[in-house]
Amino acid sequence: MPSDPKPMQMPKSSEEFLDQVTYTICTKNIYTIENVFFLQEGEYSANDYVCLVLRVNDADLVKFFGGTFLFQIWKNKKRLYQYAHNSPVRKNIFCSKTELAYMIEDDPQDFVFLVHPFKQQF
Repeated sequence: MPSDPKPMQMPKSSEEFLDQVTYTICTKNIYTIENVFFLQEGEYSANDYVCLVLRVNDADLVKFFGGTFLFQIWKNKKRLYQYAHNSPVRKNIFCSKTELAYMIEDDPQDFVFLVHPFKQQF
């Protein structure tokens, strides 16, 4: 008969608690970073935006998201926008103070995606 699991020690700090209840996983089998774009708004790095293009490697996640590629916009560790596509985002992104426009590769209609991440209206 297996022995009872060892009771969890009362943590002395929030870091110790996180160490007890979390574990690290390898994301290589889940996502691959295809491209990273840095957009700077103004002169301060606190206003920087990061755009990621991720390839989803897991078939169940592709079905869940509805596409093989995720286009994400982040600011200060907060995701402002995410949209799934079946083709990667082209390398040129157009940006103004209020809008961000991008296109995907292999789109016969050259459809332009226009978002307002800076106002968080999407």
